[in-house]
Amino acid sequence: VFSYVNAKEDQMDKASADVKIARTDNTGGDSQLGNMVARSMQLTDGVEAEFAITNSLGIRADFERGPLTIEQMFNVFPFENSITVMYLSGAEVQETLDFVARRSSGRGCRTQAQVSGIAFDMVCNGVCGPNGERGACAKNIVIGDDCRFDAGLGRVNPDGPINLSKCAPLVPTSLYRVAVNDYIAGGGSGFEVLKRNTSKQDTGISLRDALRVFLNLRSPCTTQVDDSMTLVTESYGAISCLNDTIEPHDGRIRPVFE
Repeated sequence: VFSYVNAKEDQMDKASADVKIARTDNTGGDSQLGNMVARSMQLTDGVEAEFAITNSLGIRADFERGPLTIEQMFNVFPFENSITVMYLSGAEVQETLDFVARRSSGRGCRTQAQVSGIAFDMVCNGVCGPNGERGACAKNIVIGDDCRFDAGLGRVNPDGPINLSKCAPLVPTSLYRVAVNDYIAGGGSGFEVLKRNTSKQDTGISLRDALRVFLNLRSPCTTQVDDSMTLVTESYGAISCLNDTIEPHDGRIRPVFE
């Protein structure tokens, strides 16, 4: 039995809250829902990638805060996309993220990708060429989590600098195991670097199932906040709940204008 629910319409209405787990962030950088999706791709059994990249437009709706329903899962992922694993050199990762920066710069500097296990500055208008040419590119790319951890604050500062004691700089000659969705693996949305890669393996694991398992393990409903949620739990058993502490915006993609 899946531990998310297909509640009756009136139950869903009562259990929903005004605050959403959003697929976009007002900074233009990484979003909470995007972070959830990318993290679930990265950590799924059979994938276990060093980092993950997915296209923002593949996430088609926000999550309502509160109990997670089947309808919401299908609203977010209406397509049957699966996780593809491949190996990319550091140089190819740079090329891929440069493309993300260029694509995003033409869309108001709002990121067109969501990531996990990697962080970078998405320069939408800055010095990007070897001779001072201006344009869009990715800078300060590092591998790891909580890459903007501020020791003075004791927490991640989404607007802070990269903390190299937490995350390691990208090495152009190194190979990285990367999780992406099958759509961009085939070159969708212009991801040509991924399209030409010859190490691709489609795991057959759907993005929807990866996110379901991820949330089931990390966000059980431990407190019944109102009668309607109690009714849902009595009808369907354990369910996943969403709140603003699960993979919040942390500056893993930080838009920059130089």
